[in-house]
Order: sequence, then C-alpha cells, then structure tokens
Amino acid sequence: MKTRKLFHTFLETKGINQQTGTCLIKWLNLSHATRYDKTYFLLPRYTNDSGYKTIPYVQVNMPSKQLVEDYEREKTDFAIKLRKELEVNIIDSKAAIKAKKKLLSTIAKDIALP
Repeated sequence: MKTRKLFHTFLETKGINQQTGTCLIKWLNLSHATRYDKTYFLLPRYTNDSGYKTIPYVQVNMPSKQLVEDYEREKTDFAIKLRKELEVNIIDSKAAIKAKKKLLSTIAKDIALP
C-alpha cells in the first residue's frame, strides 16, 4: 500500500525586497498522479472573460520580527526535542542489536557439533 501525498502547495521564494518589506513568491499547486507515482507542479489558475489566466508570482509582506523570533524559538525547541528522541532510539536500537548478537552466539554454542 502506498502512502498518499499530502502536500498541496509548494511556495518558493524568488526574491526579497528589504526596502519595501515584501517577498516575491512562486506559488505552485501540487498534483500527484498515483498511477504513475509522479508529482506535477502547476501554476494556480483563475478564469475571467477571456479564459484561464495563470498566476506566476505572488507578492507578500515579510513576517514581523516578533513572528520570526517566535518561529526561531519553536524551531530550536523542536530540534532539541527531536535530537533527544533520536539519540534515545539509536541507543535503544544499538542495545537491541547487541542483545541479538549475544543471543545468537549463545544459540550457536548450544547447537555446535561435538
């Protein structure tokens, strides 16, 4: 069974204008074809009287300094927590591997031919 692709939008920063405090973003909608296991990046479209139009770029305001500080704090806390969990998992898996090797060696001694 394959997992579903759950990302729907890909945002890519194309440029930052520090003077106006804006950011130019390329916005792409993701469409995943499960039959071919291929992901397509599509520009968003809208309709008007002359037909379909695509939106190649979107200009947005840069985040506030408070938002950036809050994000950095959350990111750091998350990274520390994740690292600790990974270290515990690695230590546990190394201990399990040692236990299996020890178990296999004792089994081998028990069935060794005289």
